Amino acid sequence: MCSADGKSASIFGTATVNGSGSFDFRIDVTDNSEPGAGHDTYRIRLSNGYDSGTQTLAGGNIQLH
Repeated sequence: MCSADGKSASIFGTATVNGSGSFDFRIDVTDNSEPGAGHDTYRIRLSNGYDSGTQTLAGGNIQLH
């Protein structure tokens, strides 16, 4: 699901952790800048309570289309 301005998106699904269980996940990504500027972010949340908090992408570039 993409935002109206095309700068952020949420990805939903189901995953296993260390090969077991079934957990719902949500990954939020934000394209904050041009390639190489280093300000794009992500956040991963799982139904078991895990929350990475908002993290800055260490490398690469998020592009939403």
